[in-house]
Amino acid sequence: MPTEKTGLVVRKSNQFVTAKYKTTLLGNKLIAISLTKLKSDHGQMYAVLTPYEIRQLLGRTNDTNIYKKLKTVSRSLAGHVVTVEDGMGNFKTFSMITNVTYEDKQLKIIFNHEMTPQIYNLKNNYTTYELATLISIEKSYTYRLYEILKKELWRIGSNFGDEVSKTYNINELKCELGLVNLDADYIHKAVNNGKSWDDIVENIAHKEDKQFESYSSFRNRVLEPAREEMQEKCDICFDYEMIRGGRGGKARSITFYIRRNTPDSEIKNHIAEARDRIVAVKSGYDVDTSEKAGRSDPYKNMKMYLEQYNIDTESFTPAVFKKILDAADGDVDLIKQEIDYSLEVPNIRNYYGWLTTAVREHFSDHEPVETVNGSSEQARSYEQLREAYQNPSDEVLISLWEKYKKSDLFPGFLETFRFPDVDAIETMYSTEELITKFIDYKKKQIR
Repeated sequence: MPTEKTGLVVRKSNQFVTAKYKTTLLGNKLIAISLTKLKSDHGQMYAVLTPYEIRQLLGRTNDTNIYKKLKTVSRSLAGHVVTVEDGMGNFKTFSMITNVTYEDKQLKIIFNHEMTPQIYNLKNNYTTYELATLISIEKSYTYRLYEILKKELWRIGSNFGDEVSKTYNINELKCELGLVNLDADYIHKAVNNGKSWDDIVENIAHKEDKQFESYSSFRNRVLEPAREEMQEKCDICFDYEMIRGGRGGKARSITFYIRRNTPDSEIKNHIAEARDRIVAVKSGYDVDTSEKAGRSDPYKNMKMYLEQYNIDTESFTPAVFKKILDAADGDVDLIKQEIDYSLEVPNIRNYYGWLTTAVREHFSDHEPVETVNGSSEQARSYEQLREAYQNPSDEVLISLWEKYKKSDLFPGFLETFRFPDVDAIETMYSTEELITKFIDYKKKQIR
């Protein structure tokens, strides 16, 4: 088993594990990484991360736009409300994170002092998770359900085939999974007034502030995908059954049957790679050879980066690189970001002159042109798309939507919804409506 000395372990109090809050998958992973780097300043818990180590840990070494995504998720993390209960009818609601700053290429996450007993110096009533497993999960609902069910592992015997059952009220579980917008002021008020989770979900929360109301949608969009991913990747797996009750035999609770699990060999190798990345970052070593070369010889590293895209480097001299680096205020990630963006720009005559201006002006942050099936002419805006296609087919609309989902602006766009979850908004709106909303959002960012 991993030990805390290797930095592979995340500890959470059981109260925090079953706390009610919502965040994105990246937000949950950042919290987990933060818990491996906690520091204390007069009782104030905080963690300092860098985009480089986050890229390494998440396996996104080529993601040069990570700082944009950090900016978006940081804003949301600082606004999330968490409700922690002690199992005896007492609870507290408070902001989980009081402040997030990004300065000098460092992300500092400051936790509310109320979080200290939930995450620091834990002696009992806590659950341990391997960070490599957490960062390998790809679905937000799997992540939270895994955390919640893993809390029961201590009750499973040493025999591999043993299992344990745990029954959860469906509405309370939905709040734990972040399917109800507990950040909404009126819901926050209802929680503080002691309203039951059933009352909050069924009678108080507005339609736009809750997801997967029917049991069938909850089962198909949350439980089944989580069950499948957990079976593939995690050290536990589960089956479940729904329990009906009350008038009309409505689904009221779910019993989970939890077992130890061994992921298949391919997934085990994937998790082992994540474990190696964590050990490397924790030890101060670099598992990415291009990044390592970049620290010892930034010019050589940047030349390699250009050559991987078959960009001519004959005129890319150290003096040219210094000029570009000065224009970027020393931000190598920004240069790579603009190089990536240059692949979408046609007919650049003086490439390194263009790149110097691009890093100074942050071209990739402001470019409004999108493409459909590789054609920018077909999709400079949704209005032009309509002109090009009198009745756009579903295939064209889906192609455009899939392109938007890969945009650097998409994480920020997602955060404009009460539920920042792609599956959720795709359920609530048609593809055409989502395209229109994204275009409107993008116009505001460009102004």
